Amino acid sequence: MNFINSKFIVTAFFNEFPILAMVAVQREEILSISIIRLVLGSFLLLVSFLIFVKSALDYIRCISKSKGKTFASQGAFSKVRFPLVLCMILANLGFAILFFSLFILVLTLLFVPAWVIVCRSVDKELYKKFGFKYYDYKKKVPMILPVKISLPYKIFET
Repeated sequence: MNFINSKFIVTAFFNEFPILAMVAVQREEILSISIIRLVLGSFLLLVSFLIFVKSALDYIRCISKSKGKTFASQGAFSKVRFPLVLCMILANLGFAILFFSLFILVLTLLFVPAWVIVCRSVDKELYKKFGFKYYDYKKKVPMILPVKISLPYKIFET
């Protein structure tokens, strides 16, 4: 019988020290959770970065063509009216997941209403400047989230 067999040594070692066996199992679970956090957080950060780049390029393209006589409504702006706010929310959620930070998550949740208020004031300014053209755009395109949500108070839609 070969006593140097690693399976035998591990089994004998963990039979003698059950606490070490529990630590090994917990470490494996922690490692798998860390990988999930790493993948999900990195994915949200990547999506946020891509939205940022796409919306910046769409804005530059629209403004350079119209010389400031119209608002951006092409590309990323055809999905949401404020893609940079969506970008900030996704980036903050990505950082909160990646670094397992409750502080970042709470700050993000606290800042969402502030961003909504700012977006509404920008909506009012754009409506004053562009009139019914912007009003029609506003009715077709959601504010922050790329899906229409039926909430009683319509926080993200108006």
